[in-house]
Amino acid sequence: MRVFTVEEANRLLPEVEGELRWFQDSVRRIVATQDAISVREMLGGDRPGSPEYRELSHLRAQLDEAAEQYNARLESFTRYGCVIKNLEIGLVDFYGRKDGRLVFLCWRMGEPSVRYWHEIDGGFGARRPVEEL
Repeated sequence: MRVFTVEEANRLLPEVEGELRWFQDSVRRIVATQDAISVREMLGGDRPGSPEYRELSHLRAQLDEAAEQYNARLESFTRYGCVIKNLEIGLVDFYGRKDGRLVFLCWRMGEPSVRYWHEIDGGFGARRPVEEL
């Protein structure tokens, strides 16, 4: 586990934001592929003689590859030392310290910098200004 200062977390934000955008795009592609697979299955694409069979096989292979890429990228994301709390809104926490105890430095995509923190057992609603650190 890496413990950050606000400045250290802020320096990582461009890279972390780029990774979050990749994850968000990847999830959209995976969901679209899953939807396409469901439609082909409802049309009988599991039957080898059906017109949708070849397309369904191709979509399943695409889904498997996309999931493997996502998982590999997620595993490598751990090198940053931060925690994705909500991918959909781009919410990320970095471990930090306040008065000698661990806290989370909290950042959300769209915010220009890490400006909030909260207790480890707190959440987004418990965010407080980093000036209190």
